Amino acid sequence: MGNAKFIVDEERCIGCGLCLEVCPGNMVGGDVLRMENNHPVMVNQSKFGWNGCWRCQHCMAVCPNAAVSILGVSPDEVSPRPDKSIGEELPKLMKYRRTCRDFRKENVDRKIIEEIMDAVSAVPTGGNNQRLEFSVVSSREAMKKIHDALNPQTSIFDDNDDFSDLRIYDAPHLFIAHKEIGERFANGDYV
Repeated sequence: MGNAKFIVDEERCIGCGLCLEVCPGNMVGGDVLRMENNHPVMVNQSKFGWNGCWRCQHCMAVCPNAAVSILGVSPDEVSPRPDKSIGEELPKLMKYRRTCRDFRKENVDRKIIEEIMDAVSAVPTGGNNQRLEFSVVSSREAMKKIHDALNPQTSIFDDNDDFSDLRIYDAPHLFIAHKEIGERFANGDYV
């Protein structure tokens, strides 16, 4: 498994140790990151997960000088940190956000869907094992098929192509989070 390609740019690193403090592997009693010669190093990992590197990239995210690269990703390649004002604006956004039940009768631009999928790929999971998959229903035509499958007795599609019922609300797309295909649930059934 190696060291998850943990690389520290020693010219940028100030030896603050924040990466050690946020490392989930260190927090649960593992020996993942430690300081040597005033710079963090990763102990050779025999496995990833609870007792090793979680592949979460927290070490890279918290580094104030963008000195840490991990898993082949450099801080220069990831999105810039959000502005500090997000801490003030986030509660407002959460308080005033309402669900949308009035969608345009058109597909969302593919680029927007890809940006959403890129964002959800960073969603935290238990042990950060990232064994969660997302499926996207990518068109209104596919949504019609889903609607008809959910409502076999009643087709509420008409000339206006309106399928705004309690399940779908005429949405042009659907994002579905699920376990990896072929994974076993606790009861032994497969997805």
